[in-house]
Amino acid sequence: MNTTPRGQRHITSQITSSNNSPFARNNASSTPNAPRSPIKTIGRERQELGLSLKRVIGTTCQTVFCFDHLAGTRSFAYTAGAAAVVATVDADGTIEQRFFRANPAQPSQRSNFLPAVSASPADPRHRSPLPPLDRTEWNDSPSGNKNGAVRERVKAATAVSFSPNGRFLAVGETGYKPRVLVFSLAEKSFADSPVASICEHTFGVQSVSFGPDSRYLASLGTVNDGFLYIWAIDERGGAPTLIASNKCTTSVRQMAWMGCSLVTVGLRFIKVWRPNDLPASVNENSERGYGLYNRQHKPLAGRNTLLGDLLDATFTCVAPFSDTKAIVCTDGGDVCILDDEDKGQRLLRVANLNFTITAVCVGPNSKAVITGLDGSIEILDLNELSKTSVLLDTLPGYRSSQKPSTSGYVAVGSIGNAIVTVDNSRGIQLRNICPKSPNDKPGHAVIQKLPAHSDAVLGVRAIAASNEQDIAFVSWSANGTIIFWSSQCEARAVISVSMDQYVDMYNVMNELKTVVAFSSVSHAVTGDKYGVLRVSNVRTGEDVSRVRAHAGEITDIAIHEDSAYTLIASSSRDRTIQLLTWSSGQLDLLQTLDEHAGSVTCVLFAKNGEQLISCSADRTVVVREAARQPGSGLPLFIITRTITLKNSPTCLRMSLFDDTLLVSATDRTIQFVGTRTGRVLSSFKASDTDGGDAVIMSSLVHLPSTAGSPIVAGVASSDKSVRMYSEDGTLLARDWGHTEGVTDIALLKSHTAPDDLAAMKLVTVAADGTILIWATVPERPRSRDYSDVAPSFANTAPGIVSAEQPLRKVISHSEIARFQRSRSNETENSEPTPTAMAATASTGLKKKPSRLSIRPPPPRLEPSPLGTLRNGLTVRSRQRSPSPTPPSPSPRLPPSPRTHPRSAPGRHRLSVSAVPPLLASPAAEKASKDGRTEAGMSGFGSIAASTEQLSRMLRAYRQKLDSNCTGLTGEKLRELEKELDATVQMVQQKMAGQKDEKESQSTSAAEDSSASRATSSSQDASFISARAQLEEETVSGAEATVAP
Repeated sequence: MNTTPRGQRHITSQITSSNNSPFARNNASSTPNAPRSPIKTIGRERQELGLSLKRVIGTTCQTVFCFDHLAGTRSFAYTAGAAAVVATVDADGTIEQRFFRANPAQPSQRSNFLPAVSASPADPRHRSPLPPLDRTEWNDSPSGNKNGAVRERVKAATAVSFSPNGRFLAVGETGYKPRVLVFSLAEKSFADSPVASICEHTFGVQSVSFGPDSRYLASLGTVNDGFLYIWAIDERGGAPTLIASNKCTTSVRQMAWMGCSLVTVGLRFIKVWRPNDLPASVNENSERGYGLYNRQHKPLAGRNTLLGDLLDATFTCVAPFSDTKAIVCTDGGDVCILDDEDKGQRLLRVANLNFTITAVCVGPNSKAVITGLDGSIEILDLNELSKTSVLLDTLPGYRSSQKPSTSGYVAVGSIGNAIVTVDNSRGIQLRNICPKSPNDKPGHAVIQKLPAHSDAVLGVRAIAASNEQDIAFVSWSANGTIIFWSSQCEARAVISVSMDQYVDMYNVMNELKTVVAFSSVSHAVTGDKYGVLRVSNVRTGEDVSRVRAHAGEITDIAIHEDSAYTLIASSSRDRTIQLLTWSSGQLDLLQTLDEHAGSVTCVLFAKNGEQLISCSADRTVVVREAARQPGSGLPLFIITRTITLKNSPTCLRMSLFDDTLLVSATDRTIQFVGTRTGRVLSSFKASDTDGGDAVIMSSLVHLPSTAGSPIVAGVASSDKSVRMYSEDGTLLARDWGHTEGVTDIALLKSHTAPDDLAAMKLVTVAADGTILIWATVPERPRSRDYSDVAPSFANTAPGIVSAEQPLRKVISHSEIARFQRSRSNETENSEPTPTAMAATASTGLKKKPSRLSIRPPPPRLEPSPLGTLRNGLTVRSRQRSPSPTPPSPSPRLPPSPRTHPRSAPGRHRLSVSAVPPLLASPAAEKASKDGRTEAGMSGFGSIAASTEQLSRMLRAYRQKLDSNCTGLTGEKLRELEKELDATVQMVQQKMAGQKDEKESQSTSAAEDSSASRATSSSQDASFISARAQLEEETVSGAEATVAP
């Protein structure tokens, strides 16, 4: 969840017209560079605007790794985009869902093992155990990693696993810096804050699996990673500790725990890993072999199983039914039992089915439920299978070459007397496996079904008017599936529009592009890629009317319903807009509009059907007014204004203000355009606070907010984000949940209370087939309660002092700073004592320049060999002054009569620090000035640089003139000769002038040298006389001291 107080945002510099904007501004403070760390409490008292994930529809479960079940709690889990969904089935068949998704800005936690130990002992690359803990991963940090900020947050959930005790859920991710997240399943736990985060895998996490005692967690990386880690999970807090690791060199299809051993199956192998054992090359008394053995982390020992006649088989799934036995199946239909009694790893083939096996699970009463790729479901008795075996001369099965069926299954799980299946179309079904009678075979009747789109979801539309079916929005996918959803996210109707495929359409596959339903949701208007416009009945799913309205793809459809007529407007890539009427179950063409010169992307009705507005790729927005036909009453639209934009628009929506359009363009801007004036009222860049690149908003909505000023919400397909902006361009919230390109967004309002802001929701759809429901006002942060996750040990042992929690009283830095300030104020207000005054008088402040100053250091001047005395005379200094600024002279005190003879003034040497350096001589100043002048004259653009460039050009011209003279005329040669003669004369004059100047400079230098020698002689004479006078004063002072 990405929430940031509105007052802590600063106005971006991309706003073009902030002062002339007609929209009301809120009075929130705009402090630039304000701290945005989530530990700050500034602005937490006010209600924050942001995004909070409320519901997930659909699944991205395509392998057996993405599904898991827990029969004890009647729960199953599956992946859906970046989230993991945990569904619990009640006794009456009702399914309740919870959603777990880590905050994209959640900082990674370190696992509890020594940093010196490599996590991959067999890897010659010697990777570091964990990446450094980066505090700049917060999504609002201004100093964060700007290049990798986005890719670190777009991660797909690819594996889930329940702990057998029902307390934890492990989720594996795939993406940049993938993680293994451990969530708490307690009721009071946060669904977006995991209790542990493991960042050991580099490319992705393929599978996670909890051990039977919930103490161990196994995580397997993808094929590019290949590392298998065994983690010890703390039962109280869920903290992970690495205990063993190794690398898998072949493709793994599934892994599961069989007692204390881990079984992995895949392409022509079955391997049993034993975390409690050591490899044969490593023993406890030696550090040879891998060379990295210690008690915290050791190499994972494993041994392959002899396959016999199944040497070429691909083992697809495994399900243990005891501590030493497991059922293993192949893609050829063979059912085997792996017997690990006394670590023998014996494989016995017990049955053969006539279909490709994809998944297996152990159900109640020792039943094995096996599903196939063709949609078959088989239930076998494990007790009978253990007593039978296949004859030795029976050949193993082979995989069928037929394509997988749409009803084929990819995963299966057992929940009480029912099973849960996930098919290839991403649909989840709850089926009954209880037999109707003892003689009948078990039935597979569907108890409940969770519908979802099996293809990319291309759009979503909200139903604003109330209807009998309580349909709130409609979504559609490319294969022609249209699902009508209620306000409780239940599928009220599902229809499938036939996508006709024509060979003469240049082998372009037909797709359903846009859908709009009538206000009563009795019919729906659809448009496909071939330009066919259909009107379908929602209840029956049949086409009532269909016409070829366009020669190209239909991009948008708008409907205006009036008491006398119904208008349907459709836009297309063929640069036209078709206006049709719907009456008596027929579509009639009313008008064809062809004002645009490019593909028309959006079309809409405004002002209760009196205006028809469209935008096109030709960078124009056309506004049309309705003109009534005499007699018929049907309107015809006439163009009244054409608004030209700087870039092509991608989305066109009506704003909450009158005569104002909300437009997003390809230049990454969001603009408010007035239809009356035809001007852009205000615009801002769709950027972020991380300093990253701005994005193109593919779809927008304008919605009111609790803060007063409306906000703009939209989706960006480039970075798969959902964003909320204020009208001045401040990024209010940004979040991720989809793993592929986000295609559309819609605003849901309550049919009973349309103005209720708390009931408004945002719906986003994406190409990954998922639908996410977002709340615009998140819940207030709650304090974490670990009572269900980590019970206190003191509660289990009352009265024991050693079992109680240790005392803690941590004083924060702010409290210490306040205490120090109060003490300093008390010291200043108190009356100073004479001792303190003397100490203060004797101690002076030293001037110490800062090394971190942003100002350039002053030029360092070389001190003169002569220093200045207090009486104006000069003396030779033996050292250089550390600073060019002379210190202020201190007053000269008379000698004390009790002074020791050794400390007499005559024996004091002159302090170098007391002798200020002389100013630079005029010769030095002149040399410095000449140096600066010379540097300026030789820089870029100077006459010296131009002279050098001209010389190079003349040399190149001579070479070119020598090789080719084609095209030269006499007139051009004479002009060149004239310019060269003038240049030569000018150069000769300059050379003569420089020669005279050098002679005058040498004469002046000789005069300056003689003057300086005279000055030096006078200074030496003054120094000798001053020294003699000083010695006389010293002798007279000593005699005066001895005389008394």
